[in-house]
Amino acid sequence: MPPEQDLPSTAPDWEIWRPRLRVPGWLRDNPGLVLSTVYLALSVVGLFYQFLFFRRFQLNVLEFSDAADFLMVVVREPLTVAMASLGLVFYWAYMRATLGIMAQVFRRWPRLRGSDEKLAKSREKARRLAPSMQAAFIITYAALFTMLYSSWQAKRARAGGFPSVTVEFKVGAREGAAPAEVTLLGTTARFVFLYYPETKRAAAVPLDAIATLSWDARRPRDRKADQPPATPAPAESAPVTPTVDPASERVVPAFAPVSPAPSAPAPAGKP
Repeated sequence: MPPEQDLPSTAPDWEIWRPRLRVPGWLRDNPGLVLSTVYLALSVVGLFYQFLFFRRFQLNVLEFSDAADFLMVVVREPLTVAMASLGLVFYWAYMRATLGIMAQVFRRWPRLRGSDEKLAKSREKARRLAPSMQAAFIITYAALFTMLYSSWQAKRARAGGFPSVTVEFKVGAREGAAPAEVTLLGTTARFVFLYYPETKRAAAVPLDAIATLSWDARRPRDRKADQPPATPAPAESAPVTPTVDPASERVVPAFAPVSPAPSAPAPAGKP
């Protein structure tokens, strides 16, 4: 067993792969642009999610959006943007776990570590690749999460997991259109996107054509409590099979011989 001071440590490698905030020179000279740059990056993530989500309903949301929608997408999709931005946390956990496993392997098999010269070259190469690897990891995570999450949300909307609203159109906006209960997919500054579960069709309706949007504001627990209890169905009685006495069941042959009836006795006094 090598002495304690010769045991490999993950500290030098962690200093190479540790996430660091590398601010370009033009941002260091203009600190006020940092917040705008971060918000712009988050807006791109939110817009990418909206594009993938509505694309699964054969709808290009970019054709119905304007500059205001691009700036407000972070507010409309806060959870999606926050979850897609967790790539930095996953990168930190992944690198800590990977370096810890490598240190354990080198402790068990010191020959795998190689010479000091080879280790120095490997660390220098990793130092050059670290910024690109960090950016690639974070961007790949955000893209994969957005694609999978948009697919799950689209399936959830088709299955009725999205809020159901009752839409009423203005007089003359859609002739003969009665109030309908539809699924609300999302909105932009000028359009509302609806999904009709009965016909499996989606629609982009201008906000000017809608009179009201109403929905049940009760909590699911209260909604369930207000429902009348289900009446149990009457139990079906089993059919009663009549019991027949085996002794009474006698099979009479079709052509059974018939015994002659006894003759009456002759009256007295007659021969």
